Amino acid sequence: MYNVMRFNVGFSAIELLITFALLAIVSAIGVPTYAKYQTRVKMANILKEVNAAQMIVINDYHNNKTFNDSNYTNGDYNFTNSQANYISSIDIVDGIITINGEPTELGSRTITLTLTPNVNNNDITWSCAVNDAAFNEYVAKECRI
Repeated sequence: MYNVMRFNVGFSAIELLITFALLAIVSAIGVPTYAKYQTRVKMANILKEVNAAQMIVINDYHNNKTFNDSNYTNGDYNFTNSQANYISSIDIVDGIITINGEPTELGSRTITLTLTPNVNNNDITWSCAVNDAAFNEYVAKECRI
């Protein structure tokens, strides 16, 4: 008689179970982290998109030496590029710029950034604040409260 050696081909059930368990753990950590990352990128882009509104306020201040005349709404000017669909509106009241994020694009979060101009020796700097401390993890350091 011939002695035939059998070779096991494929994976055992326990090996497959361990693989799926590891995949589930990695997915449970990775998906929420990626979603948070996407929101942070959109919030960073919101700050870049608001440059046109900042320039209007700076120009008004240098022309009038006051922010009282810097009142605009999103309907008056197109402050953003047409691809910024994560911005709901941008309003300027007395030089203070309020940017409302689009909740459908920001994971159902209603995030609002407020940019306030500060004048020192005719130079304008900006301070930024988010509307709720719960959103600090999504905004830049300078906007956290």
